[in-house]
Amino acid sequence: MRKLFIAAITALATATPAMANPYRAISASSLTKAVEATGTRIVYDPARCYEKRIHGYYQLAWDSAGNITKDVMGICVENHGSDYAELNDTLRHESIHVAQACNEGAPMLGWNVLAQYATPRIMSMVQRYPVEDQHLELEAFVSAKMLSNDQVAGIVRKVCNQ
Repeated sequence: MRKLFIAAITALATATPAMANPYRAISASSLTKAVEATGTRIVYDPARCYEKRIHGYYQLAWDSAGNITKDVMGICVENHGSDYAELNDTLRHESIHVAQACNEGAPMLGWNVLAQYATPRIMSMVQRYPVEDQHLELEAFVSAKMLSNDQVAGIVRKVCNQ
């Protein structure tokens, strides 16, 4: 009976995929490396994550002379729980914002193109943003859902001239 139990536990352990460390998985991805190559600093679980219960953010700020004073992507790993698919979705979304920043703060695709891929859920989320940010957010949400990490990394490298 003991041998049968050990065999069953061993079979279960080998059949169950191991959960990767989310911090290691994100920080080692080609997308993270492409974003960091732009000069953007990536921070994990900063205080802002807990103040607002958000999944991530991208912040770019300038001084009065036009010099960049802040270029930070925050990824709220803990707020994703064990949903690694959503964590990667957030990484892609925020990375598209980095590419948009390299594109002089403008979207790379038109409304008509993006609308073809927008789901009702995406449109509902986009409508929560100020009107002036909706095009940028639509592009980030659609790209995050439709593209892989490697595809978004390619966009970041191309748009940011890496």
